[in-house]
Amino acid sequence: MSVQKSTQAGTAALPAEQKLQQPPPKEEVQPAAGSGPSSAAPAVRPDGPHKAAAIQPHDDNHHVTAEEETPAVKELEQQEAEVREKTRLEQLQQDQKLIEEKNKRKKALLAKTIAEKSKQTQAEAVKLKRIQKELQALDDMVSNDIGILRGKIEQASWDYSSARLGASWNLRDADGSSEPGLPSCHLKT
Repeated sequence: MSVQKSTQAGTAALPAEQKLQQPPPKEEVQPAAGSGPSSAAPAVRPDGPHKAAAIQPHDDNHHVTAEEETPAVKELEQQEAEVREKTRLEQLQQDQKLIEEKNKRKKALLAKTIAEKSKQTQAEAVKLKRIQKELQALDDMVSNDIGILRGKIEQASWDYSSARLGASWNLRDADGSSEPGLPSCHLKT
């Protein structure tokens, strides 16, 4: 009785996860002292008569070995695993669809942007050709005007030279110079 009280007093200070549970007694196994109906959780029973009765820790996350599992538990776990895998697969498929939709939107936006830039480039090319034609027309007009001005300058220069030469002839004749066409020394040019 004193052993039982000291055992219960020692386990009362421990959290529930650290308390040990003893399996319920079988016909060939003697019940141990301290085991009773005050147990908080059911213990796992060994399947075979030759297995020793061991004290199992009380743990909510306790994993049972493959030998101890029943076919129903295995089937249930397999179904849970299949459901988890199916859910995971469905989530991945949804993620893939979202990514594909994003990519389609991006591709459409990119195609639209490329088309707009292409139109803009074509419009700029047409505008550039028009400007080049206008510049060529201006260049032709300037070249023509320059040609006309050169002709007028040459004509004016020729007229000036002729007038000057004619004036010098007239002065020589009036001066009495013997050699026509040669300027006299006293004339200022």
